Amino acid sequence: MTIKQFFTLLVFVVIWTTAVRAPLDPDLWWHLRAGEIILESGIPDQDPGFSFTAGDNDWFMHEWLSDLLMHLIYAVGGIWGLALFFSLVVVLTFVLLYRASVGRPYLAGFVLILGYWAYHPFVHSRPQLFNTLLAALFIFVVEGVKNHRFDQKWLWVIPPVMLVWANLHSGFLLGFAVLGVYIVGAGLQLVWPGREGRGFTWPEVGYLGGVTAVGGLLTLLNPRGFSLWLYPFETLTSDAMRLMIAEWGSPNFHNRIFLPFLILFFVTIVSMVLSRRLPTWTDWLFVLGTAFAGLQSVRHIPIFVVVVVPIIARQILSASEGTKAYTLLAGRASSAPLTSLLYRFNFMLGILLCLMALGWAGYVLFNYEDSLREVYPVAAVNYLERTGRTEARIFNHYGWGGYLIGRGVPVFIDGRADLYGDEFMRVYDDTVRGRGVWQQTLQAYGITHALLDEKSALVSLLALSPDWQLLYRDELAVIYGRVE
Repeated sequence: MTIKQFFTLLVFVVIWTTAVRAPLDPDLWWHLRAGEIILESGIPDQDPGFSFTAGDNDWFMHEWLSDLLMHLIYAVGGIWGLALFFSLVVVLTFVLLYRASVGRPYLAGFVLILGYWAYHPFVHSRPQLFNTLLAALFIFVVEGVKNHRFDQKWLWVIPPVMLVWANLHSGFLLGFAVLGVYIVGAGLQLVWPGREGRGFTWPEVGYLGGVTAVGGLLTLLNPRGFSLWLYPFETLTSDAMRLMIAEWGSPNFHNRIFLPFLILFFVTIVSMVLSRRLPTWTDWLFVLGTAFAGLQSVRHIPIFVVVVVPIIARQILSASEGTKAYTLLAGRASSAPLTSLLYRFNFMLGILLCLMALGWAGYVLFNYEDSLREVYPVAAVNYLERTGRTEARIFNHYGWGGYLIGRGVPVFIDGRADLYGDEFMRVYDDTVRGRGVWQQTLQAYGITHALLDEKSALVSLLALSPDWQLLYRDELAVIYGRVE
């Protein structure tokens, strides 16, 4: 194994090892239950009994194919299957970005790790990962055609992928945003040239536009038709979701998990400023558009990562032109032939590295139950089951709704915020914070029990109320019951 091969292996072993995470996403369990229902009786358009407050509200299942796929994986491989599957989704995403980047292996590898550092906090077993995977695929294909590594016919990969994407997640509009940036950027490049020589001709722009239009038509082949195009705008404009759900809000840079995003943004701008060639209009549209989106909403940070990794590599390589570092960064540096002994040593070291990665992944997954108890009220739900209270009307913590659904407990609320609507979300938020007429809300919905985070403001109010009594408490959760 050569030094370059070992370095590449090291980069992707690091990514895969850290991408194997215990499946603990708050929405995981209702995704699995939904997939089971889809397999047995088709796609529901209303809540199938997961919640006692949803009533006959319309459930817009924009990710039905993801739910079905997740259920099938779980049925075959359990929690391990889900964790390994989504870790491979992450690895494939970064393989595509690596192949779309210049300066392989060293420059591309280091930029890839920097990007993954910002991406890693969002690695969970969740359908959103398909959005970044398929966006990376589009970038890989379009950049390949743009640089004449691929024939133009490769663009016809896009329409069938759009069809699948539209049924995997409503984030399929990201695909059109990526293609739109390439089309608009190429047009601006042709109208105002003088920047980097890469780019499409007008006929090629038209060809890409035609492929995009065909992909748009195919996306209409989904259970909701054109309504699927409108759905993302409804969620993006939801004030309640933006204010009450952390990942819909802006990143708080006092939280260290967002520091890599800030560093990546800084490196992106510096690399573009120092580049010896003017960045293309496409590059600027990608960087400014996704940076704005990431600053507006935490959940858009992975999109920023996906689009800027190839751009950073390209700009750094351009900045190094004419320097001694260029040959190394471009991956053109010749290396002395390895002796047979050293070649075998590197090969054995690579095997050892892979075995260590497998060992760590096994450790993470073998300790899944412990990780689950640290995040979700496992013992509290066990208490509800022992005492026959799982069918009671329980006011629950928002982030635990999905887990409760997985345990067969009807919920007051869960992560399907669009199902409940903004007004209900505000009612929940006021109640859990003990604001306004929280007593009347609990009375109106016939709440007999409350399962809450031990630190919740409502817990303190229930403790002071003569109408409620403490039934259960541990380090994570408390259960109060209404005094009869």
